[in-house]
Formats: sequence, C-alpha cells, structure tokens
Amino acid sequence: RRMTARTEPVATTTPPMVRAPRITRRRVTAVLSHGYIWFCLVLFVLPFVALVFRSLAAYGGSSGLENYRALGDFAENLFWSVRITFLALLIDLAVSLPAAYALVRYPVPGRRIIFSILQLSLYVPGAVIGLALLLTYTFTYHAVSMWGLVLAMAVGTFPLMLTPIVVALKDLPPEFEEAARCLGATAWQTYRKVVFPLI
Repeated sequence: RRMTARTEPVATTTPPMVRAPRITRRRVTAVLSHGYIWFCLVLFVLPFVALVFRSLAAYGGSSGLENYRALGDFAENLFWSVRITFLALLIDLAVSLPAAYALVRYPVPGRRIIFSILQLSLYVPGAVIGLALLLTYTFTYHAVSMWGLVLAMAVGTFPLMLTPIVVALKDLPPEFEEAARCLGATAWQTYRKVVFPLI
C-alpha cells in the first residue's frame, strides 16, 4: 500500500493591523471640553500665583517672608476668623432650616418670588454688599463691632446655606413625616427625629 501523506495547511498568523484611532466628533468635543476646563482653571489660578510672587518681592528693604511680619499674630487672627465664621454659620443655620421648611412644606403664597428675593445677595457684587453693610452698620445702627462682622458674613452666606436645604427637603418624600405623625410624634419631634437627620 502506498501511503499518501496529507498536507495540512499551515496556519500562518498575520499580525493584526493596528488601526489609527479614528477622529470622531465625540472625541474632538471631549478634547475641546477638557482643554476649555484646563484653560479656565489656569486662568483662574494665575492671578493668585502672580500675587504670591509679587508679595515675596523686595519692598522697603525687606523681601521674601519678611514682608509678612506686619500681619501680626497669625494665631490670634486665625482665632477671630474661625470665631466669626462659626457664629455666622450658626445664624445662617438657625434662619435657613425653618425658612426652607416653610418654603417647601407649606403653601406660602408667592414662595418662588420669596425664594428669589432671598437669593439676591448671590447676584449682587461683593463690593456693593460690603459698602451697603458698612453704611448701614456705621451710620444707621452704629454697630461697628464683632457682631457687625458676623451679621455681614451671615447676610452674604445665607443663600449658600438655604439653597441646599431647600433641595434636600424637595427630595425628601413627605410620607416619612406623615408616618411619624400617625405614630404619635409631635411636629417638633417629627422635624427633629425624622426631617433634620434625613436632610
């Protein structure tokens, strides 16, 4: 017998073709968006960097960190800043919690207009608010003191605390409060034990 050898085809592996990444509209938009964000960040940070370098330049025979000696006791300044900020936040919280609850849960007539009016300090330039508060506290109330600073800061930061509380209350279903009231909780207990922890 004659044996015929079968020749099997030899599998040749060809290297896969590496395709160049396609330039799609989506990729171009993503690159341009990221570029725009980085441009804005650099543009925002550059004045602060220039300010730091300028503050370390030579003035009146001193340079570097010696320029900061005139700032006084840093620990005392930091203590007053933290104290004023903390008191302003307490005032904002004490006013924002009931105001937000009333705007969201009760049928207050014209609540959208009231909410817009409460947001006005966000849209007024800081210099205008500062000048108005200075004139009010100095000439009308003669209250140039630490509490004047606290109230001025509370006026400027009040909308920043009110808005997130309003959003949190809108996201909180009222069924939780109804269930607590059905189980015998008073309005204050419902707010303190249900609403406040959830928001």
